[in-house]
Amino acid sequence: MGANDVSPDKIGVNLFWRLAPQVDLNLGAMTLLSRTLNQGKSGAEHTSGRTLLDVSMNYDTGRFGKLTLGVENLLNKQYILTTSEASNSNDDWMAGRGRVFSLSHNINF
Repeated sequence: MGANDVSPDKIGVNLFWRLAPQVDLNLGAMTLLSRTLNQGKSGAEHTSGRTLLDVSMNYDTGRFGKLTLGVENLLNKQYILTTSEASNSNDDWMAGRGRVFSLSHNINF
């Protein structure tokens, strides 16, 4: 089996802070570990590791719902997707997403 068949090992950490009764902050880090498969054989595959940080802040308005502001890939790290690194073709290389901002509003009724 190759790198496209088995996901790399990963380590995830989340830190949560309640800044006020209505406000909380979440900082998450996810690390994909590097690895080499089939080393010394004709089908050797190497994937590099990376760590991405995400942050989100929630504000609970009470009656009017919850507002969430989020940032994925906080440090805007450039990386190549694991499936692209393991490909034998240079035509299949795809970059991962850069920094992404999001704003959401959630109302429970």
